[in-house]
Amino acid sequence: MVLDGLRSIAALVVLCLHLVQQHDVTALPLAGLGVDFFYMLSGFVVAFAYEQRLQNTTMTLRSFAWVRITRLYPPIFLGTASGIFLGLLAALYGKITYQDLAISGTLGLLLLPSYIFPQWSTAYPFNMASWSLTFELFVNAVYGAIALRLTTRQLLKLIAGSAALLVWVAFMNHGIAGGNDQANFAYGFGRVMFPFFTGVLLFRFRFPQRMASLVGVGIQSLR
Repeated sequence: MVLDGLRSIAALVVLCLHLVQQHDVTALPLAGLGVDFFYMLSGFVVAFAYEQRLQNTTMTLRSFAWVRITRLYPPIFLGTASGIFLGLLAALYGKITYQDLAISGTLGLLLLPSYIFPQWSTAYPFNMASWSLTFELFVNAVYGAIALRLTTRQLLKLIAGSAALLVWVAFMNHGIAGGNDQANFAYGFGRVMFPFFTGVLLFRFRFPQRMASLVGVGIQSLR
């Protein structure tokens, strides 16, 4: 229940950001941090729900991957398919070619960035929100692959390294808002690692179990 409330607040902040950006791209300059908060919350939730099972091998990496893909990919597919349909209408009016539509649409369904339409800055022209879920799947894959042997000491080293990477991203990209556009897509890999694994660390140093039970309702939906 607590997690549901936090997610709702972050979602509303990001929604407001996108609404006001239609008129003023400089409005709410820090609202994009809602995405980074989502990543941190995701690290906590995923570790809470799966870490013990991954470490005692009652859940295989394959099973973990299937659970996460079946949870995250359907909204990506639905959103991208809807965007492709709208793109088809644009192709009918000659605004884009059918070949570009097919290539970019296929890339979007495969969670790959598209550089087919330079007139649009987004890396996912048919579903601009796909970028955040793409990096969510990426960091979930990293976590699933290393969770079995990820000690707390190694986790601290990983967080320190990802923090340094995030500083580099901020320096090179003039901020941490990377991953969403064609020009800054590669920076998304550095952006997602630090908050996600910080969330995992927060899980490991969480409050006593009676406090953790307060967030259990929100986490049960992940099982």
